[in-house]
Amino acid sequence: LQVEVKEVVTFERMCEDHKNCEFAFVRNAVSAKGLVPLGHICDKIVLIGCALCYHSNVEFHTEEDYMTHLCLDHFYKSLSCFVKKLEPYLCPIQSCGKRCNSFEDLILHYG
Repeated sequence: LQVEVKEVVTFERMCEDHKNCEFAFVRNAVSAKGLVPLGHICDKIVLIGCALCYHSNVEFHTEEDYMTHLCLDHFYKSLSCFVKKLEPYLCPIQSCGKRCNSFEDLILHYG
């Protein structure tokens, strides 16, 4: 993966293909994945701010927490129009068909 200086990437995991490997798997802003030398990655954690929370400074440590916030706090009503509110909670995408334990889990999966 080719990254630019100061480009923000998400650390996925260490490379486990070789013993004492000095590379890590990362993902960039457009979800392209690849290997980057560890020496090119700083350990600074960049918080993710919600651009939709105008009146408060809401920040998240992980993309998963941010996506959960978006699905449940900002897009819940819109997403709920596309999924069944009654059991079984099945993903409406035919090729997926995932069964969820709750309506909220289905919203999070679909969103």
